[in-house]
Amino acid sequence: MKSGTVTIYDIAKVSGCSPATVSLALKNDERVAQKTKEKVLKIADELEYRPSYFGRSLITGKSNTIKVVIPDIHNPVFANIVDGIEQYINQTDYHVLLDVTYNSREREQDSFSSLLHKQVDGIIISPIYEKEVTKYIQEKRIDTEKVIYVGIPCSGYDKIHYCTSDSKKGAYMGVKNMIENGCKRIAFLAPTIIKRQGARRKEGYFEALEEFGLVRDKNLVIVCSQNFSEIYQRTSRLVQEYKPDGIFCLYDYATFPVMKAVKDMRLCVPRDLMVTGYDNIDIVEFLDKPLTTVDPHQMEQGYRSAELLIAMLQGNKCAIRNVIEPTLVIRETTRQIQ
Repeated sequence: MKSGTVTIYDIAKVSGCSPATVSLALKNDERVAQKTKEKVLKIADELEYRPSYFGRSLITGKSNTIKVVIPDIHNPVFANIVDGIEQYINQTDYHVLLDVTYNSREREQDSFSSLLHKQVDGIIISPIYEKEVTKYIQEKRIDTEKVIYVGIPCSGYDKIHYCTSDSKKGAYMGVKNMIENGCKRIAFLAPTIIKRQGARRKEGYFEALEEFGLVRDKNLVIVCSQNFSEIYQRTSRLVQEYKPDGIFCLYDYATFPVMKAVKDMRLCVPRDLMVTGYDNIDIVEFLDKPLTTVDPHQMEQGYRSAELLIAMLQGNKCAIRNVIEPTLVIRETTRQIQ
């Protein structure tokens, strides 16, 4: 019998007990004799029985399951967030159900059906289409005490809790570091699906320029797709035509084609052009030129979001806005060569 397909009726058949007795024994109910409990538990273990939390929710109205919704399982940013969530959830009686939307607007909204049907107790979501998801939550009158956004703030609706990092401050820190190391023409590269996703970081970029009296140049702000080939081509054109001496990238992955384009043009990072990323994913420390990057502490965001959601499900009041301070990790791509 395959694990995951065993029911209490299968255990009842093997043990000779009624399904009701098996159900009570599995709950360690005092009305069932100890000898019977031991027999039922032994058979359940042999059959590799696993309880159905969805089935339990139909009876109790509570599944002890938290759904975690992310757009991409391969992106270490979201993997780190999930790690943080699981670190906290593993200390509780709750379980994690992972839902990957693959950047689909429809799947992000559909992910709430299990909450509406009481199959899960709460949802932690990192929405790509935040405005659309927020509107959907309002239209469906979803209980906002059962939802938390992670990695992104909620805009335009002050009842949805969120846990994120200060993206504006992080970008400001990254650009400021390049300026202090001698850069005067810093480009902002934003490969993104939705333009507004980089808005806060662009604000931080502009704030640093203004603080040091550097002129805003629209030619140095590049918005493009997330395709590596396009990032490579746009970087090559940017460097050839507008001669930046630094590039601040919306996220770490974008720095890979950027640095290859710079290298293929026979330029040297950081001597000819400095590069800063965002996210501090593990691999960037081990590149040929270890990357300077902003660390938004994704695991901490995940851990804190789970902590907040469980607290709300237990009836506690929590702050709507939960913002974690980013830190700048300075490595070789912005250090001045002596």
